[in-house]
Amino acid sequence: MAVEHIHPHFRKARTHTDDPDQHAAVVELLVLTVFADPTVDLAELDALDAFDASHADWDDGPFSIQQYLPTATAAVRAALDQPDGRDRLLADISIRITTPALRDATVGYCEDLVAVDGTTDQEREFLRQVRRALANWPTGP
Repeated sequence: MAVEHIHPHFRKARTHTDDPDQHAAVVELLVLTVFADPTVDLAELDALDAFDASHADWDDGPFSIQQYLPTATAAVRAALDQPDGRDRLLADISIRITTPALRDATVGYCEDLVAVDGTTDQEREFLRQVRRALANWPTGP
């Protein structure tokens, strides 16, 4: 799938929320998705840039996707260095994305992201985990 084909789907989130904390969680999940398998492909990085470009409205307030990407990448790498770190980070992200429409759209963003370079079995399993995590609304605060 070419990067151009993910733009229309990525644009859907514009009406979901203007909460920078939820936007940060989405960016962290997208970075985590890039690391779902051992290969970080240039097409995936280009897709992150495309997501940033199609979400310029998220940069209107105190949040900037481009500026947050290094922080998100560091958080993901730190999580991946810990036992069960990926699962804990995914759980944390799922709690922080509170807008139902954004939760639904985020699954699609992850699906589109892994598809840009061909979806691996590891990525398919990760997508199943993402779907479960975002489908199950947290019961705690």
